[in-house]
Amino acid sequence: MGYKSPLVLNPAFTGISDFGRLNLTANGYKYPNSKKGKLNNYLGYDGYLSKYNSGVGLYTTNEFFSDFQRNSSVGLSYSYQGNIKNNWNYSAGAQFSFNQYFIDYDKIIMICTDICPTGPKTFNYYNLVLGGLVYSDKWFFGATYSFEDESNFNLGYTQHFKNIDDLSITGSVFLNSSYHGWTYFEIQSLVKYKMLYLGAKFGSIDTYGFQAGVDLYRFRLNYGFQYNASKLANNAPCFNEVSIQVKLPKTLKRNSAGFKHLLY
Repeated sequence: MGYKSPLVLNPAFTGISDFGRLNLTANGYKYPNSKKGKLNNYLGYDGYLSKYNSGVGLYTTNEFFSDFQRNSSVGLSYSYQGNIKNNWNYSAGAQFSFNQYFIDYDKIIMICTDICPTGPKTFNYYNLVLGGLVYSDKWFFGATYSFEDESNFNLGYTQHFKNIDDLSITGSVFLNSSYHGWTYFEIQSLVKYKMLYLGAKFGSIDTYGFQAGVDLYRFRLNYGFQYNASKLANNAPCFNEVSIQVKLPKTLKRNSAGFKHLLY
């Protein structure tokens, strides 16, 4: 999902736009010759409160591995935003989430050095994430720190074309660093022309993605396809993704400049 779930990516993205955002995203895959598969979904809303120079948001995510594993979360995000001199702006955010992990050990194959666990188990935990974002009309840089599992970094640049109205290109890099010892790096490029969007990305574990979208009144509709060429793809290398963003409300009165870079 990446940039399509901004409240999960970085709480500093909360209420950063010129409009209220309702985002719904779903992606998944099915193993070949099997009924088993994986499904992820994200639902979130965030908006800007001009009286307090703040953004607030609420989201929920769910990750299903067929009928034997589920990871769900509900989060509340807040950001405080302001201006820096020379057309730069900032946002500092915090996010608190409740997470629930379910697994049915009787439905998976395990190799254990001791007695293997059995039956369905549920684990609950909480997490706090701090995030920051600085941006101008051309550049943006964001970073997060999670007290539970991982940190994110993203850097982007947007080029506008004076001779072609409504054309812009955003290039960005994203780095995810897990406290468990692995990292993921991604390069993405997005083009917007009038009401149309096209994008492509490459990830560090041999992942390739493409997407296309369109703006229709208050709605942004997007379809994405990702192919994983790595042997870690577990024989299910192809993801399909659909997302909808609704502007509610369509315009907001802001005290600092809105974030206009292309995330998706």
